[in-house]
Amino acid sequence: MRRFQLGCWIILWVCLCGTGSLNACTLWGAAGAAVSGGGTLICKNRDWTPNQRQVLEMITPESGYRYFALRVVHPKGNKTRAAINEKGLVVTSASVGSIPASQRRQLEGNHRLSERIMETCASVDDVLQHADWFKGPTFLMVSDRQSLAIIEIGPGGVFSVRKTDHGVLFHTNHYLDPKMQPFNERIGESSAVRLQRIQTLLAQKKEGYTLEDFRSMSKDSVAGPDNSIWRTGSSPTKPRTLATWIVDEPIHGGIRLFVRIANPGEKEREYRMDFTSLFTKEENQNR
Repeated sequence: MRRFQLGCWIILWVCLCGTGSLNACTLWGAAGAAVSGGGTLICKNRDWTPNQRQVLEMITPESGYRYFALRVVHPKGNKTRAAINEKGLVVTSASVGSIPASQRRQLEGNHRLSERIMETCASVDDVLQHADWFKGPTFLMVSDRQSLAIIEIGPGGVFSVRKTDHGVLFHTNHYLDPKMQPFNERIGESSAVRLQRIQTLLAQKKEGYTLEDFRSMSKDSVAGPDNSIWRTGSSPTKPRTLATWIVDEPIHGGIRLFVRIANPGEKEREYRMDFTSLFTKEENQNR
């Protein structure tokens, strides 16, 4: 009987730690003197169960700014997971794995938040002027040439902001701000391990980060198949890293993008793009 009870508790613990970790992304960025040459760097590693396909798309809305995005293919319309608009504003997002998915689905949310930000805002400060949009649990990391911010959004429109124009920021899938931490029902093992690892990696170099530094960090796999920054999954159905999105925005000079896409069943692909050429090419095609 004792052995049976112990087994039940182990199963319960594993379920609690593992539930809601499907969109278990890792976000990190640097700004100011922390970046080689100044400006900002921002990165997202996107994790999900290997049952989705991702594409890169240029979106031209009926009104508002155009934006280039990493999108998930969906029958009802592709969904934005990271993007940069023609003004140079970048948005990335991560799910709140510390609130069970069944509860998140019952809460009011803004399901087009990333798209709305891209279409409407030209800077980090613009985003922060729209607090009325911050509904439903989610995490955002946004950047422009000058600054970087993490927005933690909780139930009922409660939110917090950490913004910097000098230093680093990072996030995984549970609330970090003290005022938001009461919303954490449980913190998944992967989220905790990835948070500690990205913090360690960023502490190894205090300033002068480059796109190549972030690219190297995005492939870090020292914590194994399920808990690393780059996850491969310990079984075919386990979440794994499906994409990396990096934007390098210097104070002066051209913006550069790096994207790695690892769609299930396809060869891993890497793309390097110049922001000006990307948007100019699209503009010419629309004339």
